[in-house]
Amino acid sequence: MNTGSNVDFIHGNLENGLSVNFGKEGNINSFNVSGFDLNDGDFYSWTEKQTAWIDIAARWPAKDLSIKLSAMPYLAVDQIIQQQIFIHVNGLFCGFHGFFEQDDCSFLIPRNAISGRSTRISITIPTAISPKRLGLSEDIRELGIAITTLSLLSV
Repeated sequence: MNTGSNVDFIHGNLENGLSVNFGKEGNINSFNVSGFDLNDGDFYSWTEKQTAWIDIAARWPAKDLSIKLSAMPYLAVDQIIQQQIFIHVNGLFCGFHGFFEQDDCSFLIPRNAISGRSTRISITIPTAISPKRLGLSEDIRELGIAITTLSLLSV
């Protein structure tokens, strides 16, 4: 599995896999991203908007792929009991998951969803909310999930 930079990945292929590690210590800074707080934790990054995305560059895969996401939801006692996510790859819906606690989830990506140029993996979290809006702190970020790893593997 390639755990190097996006530049290494561009010259590889998805059959070898890709692991994106989040947080200050991860390789997430090697990718074009939006909607993630990359300065919060050493080994995790909070989504800070209702939509976050990461662009990857890859050759067309020979097989379908699987996205595995390891994350923890932002929860607030008696107010927010789960975070719901929708995964899209280049606009194609690939799956839904409800996070009630730290969890791993996987989604199938048809190989034809991957572009020969840039491929965008989008995470939509309609339940993301700011702690300020809940009256819990002055934090205005719309927190959804804290992601530790996003992996792409051929299936």
